[in-house]
Amino acid sequence: MFLFVKAAWPTIIPTTSALAPGARNDYQHRCRSGPELEETPMKDALTIYQYHLDSVSQLIWDRDFEGVTALMTYPHELATARGVTVVDRPETMVDWAREFRAHLDQLGATSYHRVAVAAAISGEDESEISGFHRVYVLSGATHLIDPYISEATLKLCDGVWLGSGVRAVLRSTRYPVDDEA
Repeated sequence: MFLFVKAAWPTIIPTTSALAPGARNDYQHRCRSGPELEETPMKDALTIYQYHLDSVSQLIWDRDFEGVTALMTYPHELATARGVTVVDRPETMVDWAREFRAHLDQLGATSYHRVAVAAAISGEDESEISGFHRVYVLSGATHLIDPYISEATLKLCDGVWLGSGVRAVLRSTRYPVDDEA
């Protein structure tokens, strides 16, 4: 069972036109204590989570690394098999995303997909979404690496759901991946 967002349907992607030319793309200061309590239609956490995954994945695939920075809070934590990287500013996120996209190219990937498995509202003030997703790196229909589970957290910042951290769980027995899924 999933909890539902008790806020007006927030914008998921901030428009770049909202930023002044040359402005630092740092949304951390915009995070607020909780959603506005309005009687409006609600969307479920899984839908918000999947939309965020799709948006970020497409921006990485399209090499729009600046666009990726607009969907994150800072500091942002990236945990992978290599260790934990704390991304303290948008420029560092650009470098990380560029390196990750180059890795997909080196693998020969023709597509990169992240599919939400579960997500729920979390945090005392219900301003976070915590979720799990499967990651697929493909060449045509062939897996270039075994699908794996990752977890991510989104934060509601000034009416916008922004990524605040990702933990890749490669081949972990804690989160086994069903090969038939």
